[in-house]
Amino acid sequence: MFAKGGKNILVINSGDRLDCPLLNFFSELSNYDYDFYIYSDKNKADQLPGLTFRKKKIYCGPNPEKRLGLILFLILFLPLLFGNFFVLLYLKKKKEIKAVICCQTREKIIFTSLAKILNLKIIWLEFPEINYFKMPKIILRLYRSKAQSAKLINFVNLTKLHLFNLKFKEENIALIPLGIKLNQPQHQANIFSRLAKPGKFSFSQKFFTLGAIVNLSLPNQVENLLAAAKICLEVIPNLQLIVVDKSEVSAPDKHLLWLVKKLNIDNLVWFVKEQSNLRKWLDSFDIFINVNEAPKLANLEIALKAMLAGRPIIGFMNCGFEDLILDNKTGLLTKAGDSECLAQKIIELYKNKHLRGHLGKEAKNLVDQNFRLNKTIDEFEKILL
Repeated sequence: MFAKGGKNILVINSGDRLDCPLLNFFSELSNYDYDFYIYSDKNKADQLPGLTFRKKKIYCGPNPEKRLGLILFLILFLPLLFGNFFVLLYLKKKKEIKAVICCQTREKIIFTSLAKILNLKIIWLEFPEINYFKMPKIILRLYRSKAQSAKLINFVNLTKLHLFNLKFKEENIALIPLGIKLNQPQHQANIFSRLAKPGKFSFSQKFFTLGAIVNLSLPNQVENLLAAAKICLEVIPNLQLIVVDKSEVSAPDKHLLWLVKKLNIDNLVWFVKEQSNLRKWLDSFDIFINVNEAPKLANLEIALKAMLAGRPIIGFMNCGFEDLILDNKTGLLTKAGDSECLAQKIIELYKNKHLRGHLGKEAKNLVDQNFRLNKTIDEFEKILL
């Protein structure tokens, strides 16, 4: 049974599985008597321990951001509108849905007009990895037209700036920074624990450790980081690099393994598969480095956790990290694709222990003040109510 009182929310996601931070957010909202019903065209359920969405499949058409998909999407557009109207009408009448949250382009275009007809609140999630400038022109026009009836939630200022530049209505855009819980668990026991164990006599303390946590199946700057590590060796002889891979691929990319050998740094680079708890890894890093070209919510969450752990952090400019990494205040920013510049930032932090401590302290304070999960929920509730 769904909750009474107008807190039943429909989430439509025709893309990949939702990022864990978003599921954590929905899970926390469920404690405030919100009830979620998710429609997806994927077989795998979006779920989290303690939260299982009431879920059914839905068809929102082919991906209109690809050439063939665009043609088919336009051909099927009217039938998709007609068919999904009755789906939405049923959910409003029988499940008492009061709001619709859309995650991907196709459902935003299809369901926004339908929600308006049925007097339902419509909310779009504008993820930081969306590239509006690569959308087909006709889809961007449709996107901008439909956005006039929706509330567009952004998680970083860079997304908001892109929407402003593309002439989206300012009053429809809301910036709600991603929040995290401040009490993070620290236990982690596995065969790599010796690497991740901080302490006076631990293995990791023999080295100056660079750390990165990345999905190697998505666009990233790991090659750039490897090249920077090679440059840093001239100044930091006790350097080691740990790359925690969050992708579902069973083994590291063969090209990266080949590059590590070619650079002759295979004795100081560790590729580690995703761990159930990342806190000890973060504690063991002397510097945390973001290597994501187009960060997703999961990447922002990891960066926030690194900052909460008091790690000095380096990120790339114009990627969406500027809300978190205030240059020379809570971290350092560098140019993407420039291994020399990245190496200089690493060496600067290596030589200046005071700066590392200062950046780590300020980063932790920033998270504590501006990125609490309860603040995110308060802002989101203002839009839902």
